[in-house]
Amino acid sequence: RDRTRMAVILLALGTLAATAPRRPFAGQPVRSSASPVEAIPVTAAQAKADLLAAVEGTDRGFAATDGERDRVKSLLATLAAIGDRSPEPASCFYDMPDPDGFAPQGENIGGRWDLVYTDAPDIISLGKIPWVKLVRVGQECDPVMRTIANVIEYAPPDAVVSLPYSQLPFELPFDPNLERIVQRVVLKALCTRAQPRRVQLSVEGLDIVPKQVLGYSGAPVEFRGPLSGQVPFGSFEVLYLDEDLRVTRTDQGYVAVNIRDEGEPANVPARDSIPAEDRAAGRRLDSPPRDAGDDDDAWQEI
Repeated sequence: RDRTRMAVILLALGTLAATAPRRPFAGQPVRSSASPVEAIPVTAAQAKADLLAAVEGTDRGFAATDGERDRVKSLLATLAAIGDRSPEPASCFYDMPDPDGFAPQGENIGGRWDLVYTDAPDIISLGKIPWVKLVRVGQECDPVMRTIANVIEYAPPDAVVSLPYSQLPFELPFDPNLERIVQRVVLKALCTRAQPRRVQLSVEGLDIVPKQVLGYSGAPVEFRGPLSGQVPFGSFEVLYLDEDLRVTRTDQGYVAVNIRDEGEPANVPARDSIPAEDRAAGRRLDSPPRDAGDDDDAWQEI
């Protein structure tokens, strides 16, 4: 009996040893019988949705935490790796027309853009000015004048707007909620076919637009100098562009995410509405019609 019991015990121990999972020796690769999991490709639409969701609560990046910035940086890398459908995103700022007359294909950065995220310190610092409120931060890219205007729209702070004006013994001649001043830093933009994604910038001037100040609206006040268009302002590269999203990176490494604003300002005419020969000569949409006897000086040239 003792021998029989011993044989049963040894048989059981042998079975357990044979069926127990074996730990590999140090340096031995772990093998799995499970089939490998294939990575699901991320589409541009999904990457865009993830990016816009990530920046939504950051107040243009002004209130972003370090963790949120890391998340945005990762999503931007994913989107840039997917690529866009525009091989020449800044073609509207080419230094000369195509010698063969071919029009650039794909989307273009011309038009009006609103900032939704940035990590640039000079822009983020704008959100810390206590006596004004930022209404809009964006860019207006004019392919006719070949300029890019960095636009900042200011309004009175909430503390001023919320004062009990109704208790005053007189009625204000203006509505504090409608007070607006727009600052436009106008830059000359230049792009070459050798680098169709990089735009070189130089300072042309500064515009102050009193949309409404104490109830009155005024004409833009333009500041230009003898060095207009000659002072370098750095450059940026277009990382991604489609019909409604633009991602750029400056030569200092700071990024900006912009969405297209469909409301085109009056001073940025639609490029397609200008005849090709006029665009080539730098003539604006609002230039006077040309007659046979007109002098070229009558035209507004770039």
